[in-house]
Amino acid sequence: MRSGEYTVAPREHRSDRRGVRLGPVVFAPGLVPTLVSIVLFVLSIGLGLWQLGRADSKLAQQAQFDTSTRASVIPLADAVADLPAHWYRQVQLRGSFDAEHQLLLDNRTHQGVAGYHVLTPLRLSHQRFGALVNRGWVPVGQRRELLPDVSFSTGAVDIQGLLTPAPRVFLLGESGYEQAGWPRVVQSIDFGELEALLGYRLVPAVVQLAPGEADGFVRTWSPYVGIGPERHRAYAVQWFSLAFALLAFYVIVNTRRIPTEGGRR
Repeated sequence: MRSGEYTVAPREHRSDRRGVRLGPVVFAPGLVPTLVSIVLFVLSIGLGLWQLGRADSKLAQQAQFDTSTRASVIPLADAVADLPAHWYRQVQLRGSFDAEHQLLLDNRTHQGVAGYHVLTPLRLSHQRFGALVNRGWVPVGQRRELLPDVSFSTGAVDIQGLLTPAPRVFLLGESGYEQAGWPRVVQSIDFGELEALLGYRLVPAVVQLAPGEADGFVRTWSPYVGIGPERHRAYAVQWFSLAFALLAFYVIVNTRRIPTEGGRR
């Protein structure tokens, strides 16, 4: 080293005006990409946790389903006082179907085929209320405007079925209750709207008609609607993977190598 010359040893970890230097590289993210990456990362993690929550919920439903279906059959009237405690319990109903006022619950599929669930009110004997009975699945058919024939002729019935909560549906448009004519295609089960149309009260539950009962259609009941807990867990893994892929991409694109001495910037 010649007189008057000196060198400064580079610091391994330091901040400069363009980012954070880490040895031979510098991490220099911009404000906007950082904010966007944070939002997407948090959103992906949140959706993954939501999917795990849905999986746990459906596992709990399955456990209650397995326990309740093994219990003895009880009259529906005995379950009315505490419906949640009797979800998925086999119940017995006596009365007469209100065949003139039936609903076709839309967007129900079976083995990949679009269709409806046929919902028929049943006026319970010796009771001031009725129950909504799901008689099973029917296909849509070739044209939407041609509704399936769900009529039947029967008097008093004594049937069994599975006591279930009504499926929850998020609606973006009309529900279908404002239409005229029967059977009426609806997008969700709204007991308030239905009671106003029928003129009598209903138990706020759905009885899924047992497979061995007459006057029914395709019946393959499960404790939940749609996908099972395994699929929810798979979706959660996908969201978590996306979150960490976004994180890795954010780090890579915002990291650059520092040119060596004598190199060009």
